[in-house]
Amino acid sequence: MHNLEHGGIGVHYDCPDGCTDLVSQLAALVSGAVDRGLKVIMSPYPGTGSSIALTAWTYLDKFEQFDKLRINGFIDAHESSPNAPEFSVPQ
Repeated sequence: MHNLEHGGIGVHYDCPDGCTDLVSQLAALVSGAVDRGLKVIMSPYPGTGSSIALTAWTYLDKFEQFDKLRINGFIDAHESSPNAPEFSVPQ
């Protein structure tokens, strides 16, 4: 939650039966975003009702299949959003 307050993005996955390939794909994408200085975190989140859930302050996108363009688009649209309550301009 604190990450979202500062304009960060959460990339969450829910795979009750395991999803090694999905976790690897998401981890690679998140690692690339972090390497670019973006505020993106990844975590398991049981009970979301979908395999993938992307969160930002007041935004949620849930879907079943890995979609690099969709995830990157969400990150580009919402990371460091001035709508976040504790937004600050990156230094």
